[in-house]
Amino acid sequence: MNNINKKLNIFVFVVVLFSAGLFAEKASAQLYGCEYYPLICADGYINDNDNDNDNDDNDNNYGDEVSTLSATNIDEDSATLRGEVTDGSNIDVWFVIDDNDSTPSCSDSSIRYNVSGDYDEGDDFSRNISGLDEDETYYFRACTNDDSGNVRSFTTDDDSNNNYNDNDDDNNYSYDIAAVSTGATGITTNSATLNGVSMINEGGSGSAWFQFGITTALGIETPKQTVGNGTNNVSRQISGLSSKTDYYYRMVVENSSGTAYGEIRTFKTGGFTTSTGTGSSNSGSTAGNTSSNNSNNSNQTITSTSYLGIDIESNLDKVLVGDIVTFTVNYKNVSGKDLERVVMKVSLPAEMSFRKTTAGEYSKSIHSVIVTFDKLSKDAKGEFIVIAEVLKSASSQNILVASLEAVHAHPVIDGAIVDSINYSILEVENGGSNLAAGTIFAGKFFPTSFLGWLLIALTILVIILIARKIAKDKEERAEKEQEIKIAR
Repeated sequence: MNNINKKLNIFVFVVVLFSAGLFAEKASAQLYGCEYYPLICADGYINDNDNDNDNDDNDNNYGDEVSTLSATNIDEDSATLRGEVTDGSNIDVWFVIDDNDSTPSCSDSSIRYNVSGDYDEGDDFSRNISGLDEDETYYFRACTNDDSGNVRSFTTDDDSNNNYNDNDDDNNYSYDIAAVSTGATGITTNSATLNGVSMINEGGSGSAWFQFGITTALGIETPKQTVGNGTNNVSRQISGLSSKTDYYYRMVVENSSGTAYGEIRTFKTGGFTTSTGTGSSNSGSTAGNTSSNNSNNSNQTITSTSYLGIDIESNLDKVLVGDIVTFTVNYKNVSGKDLERVVMKVSLPAEMSFRKTTAGEYSKSIHSVIVTFDKLSKDAKGEFIVIAEVLKSASSQNILVASLEAVHAHPVIDGAIVDSINYSILEVENGGSNLAAGTIFAGKFFPTSFLGWLLIALTILVIILIARKIAKDKEERAEKEQEIKIAR
């Protein structure tokens, strides 16, 4: 019996350590993921439904849930808004749409458009909206009583606009070109580097540029640069920005087939200087050269090789709705020195849902996995895996882009930080799905939060305590039976 108790005590101790480790990991991610590098949590798509200021209960992990799909049938004065129920049954749904507010509130009845009928998990719903203004950008989201869907945008046509959101005659999406806005890097008090991915299938080479501004109306454009057929990574540094100011931006691609607009994203200028390096391929590649800025009022720029090599690869090059995609992240400290306060962020596209990660933790508010290290020793290397599922909303896209961003303290210059970005690009195959792929091994079986793991640990602890009580009672009964036998 003593041996049993000893083993049980050891197991309880391991469970307690496991829970404490999860708590420490969460605290570390909060410290180095948000407080030390606030931009790692602040930047993202404007359709981040946990960051808007409405009074909807967007942070819940229970109840009915909806997702906003891209608009279709876009014309000069009308469009079809679409959504999907991702959790729940027999629920009411509606849309809100606004051309002024980039985060329309589901509680605003003045911009609400009801959808008739009750809907269950997996159901799509839509509503045609007319009376829109020509050549105007609108923001919309799907809603239900328990949840606000992500915000999406579209621009109504003018007579000469060949918007890439339009449908062809067979009601299938016609994507000759596409633009994807990705995260901003190299953010300082007055400058930043805007990043994106272009894709051209028809019409020959074209031009790419960025639109940006202090509101979602944007208003400022960067110079155009030539992009060729296929997928291309596009970056452009902008300067003369105001400090501690929110900026909005999107990428634009144009050729003889028409014009494609990426989603509007946002970043906030800060009070420190960063360094930026980029590099990617269809399945991910190592980061390229990095430039560093001295923040000691000298405006000195230092060009050097990357301090932290990063790479993100996916197990699939082309995906269908329902596919389970495994992203493998590899990293290596190539600086020759120890790197401190290292944060890596894997940002998933809106058309994919998170399932599991082997390191760090998932942040619902920025739809990203955050992995932190207090220190990454010289020549240290490693890898971790992020698993995600392709959602129905991907059927309206041509490419999906998962980005990997790394941020760390500069190993030489006090007060400076270095960041780099890399991509994994997936082509979406039209007209097909692989919904059978979503098995228990896709990751839904496993908790995706600290609270989930803590509940499992507490459940195991309760089971252990019950087992100990049963064992103790059994031992006491055996002792009493032995005493009775001796008395006889």
